[in-house]
Amino acid sequence: MAYKQRPEPPPADGSDASRTNYWRPYRSAVARSAHDLVNDLMGMEQSVRRAATEERWAVDWEQHQQAIEQAHQSVEQKRYAKALREIGRAIDHLMSELPHSASRSGK
Repeated sequence: MAYKQRPEPPPADGSDASRTNYWRPYRSAVARSAHDLVNDLMGMEQSVRRAATEERWAVDWEQHQQAIEQAHQSVEQKRYAKALREIGRAIDHLMSELPHSASRSGK
């Protein structure tokens, strides 16, 4: 019976921290920081908000603004889990009002 040999693990000097660690019982990988993720999602939210404004989507702007303000407050307090939840809520408010006519026009 032959076994396939595992690939060589990356150098132990830590020169490339983005690689998967093969020498542990479970694999692990380096994740992006929560702060970076929140910033990326805030950028995405701005893009979607711009489209919603230009195309005049029927968005509940008051609820959306509350979620954005809470996300910014959470970032200032370094409560990134709450910030992620609030920015997700803001994006959801926008996307739930995405016009349905675009999907119907192709029929």
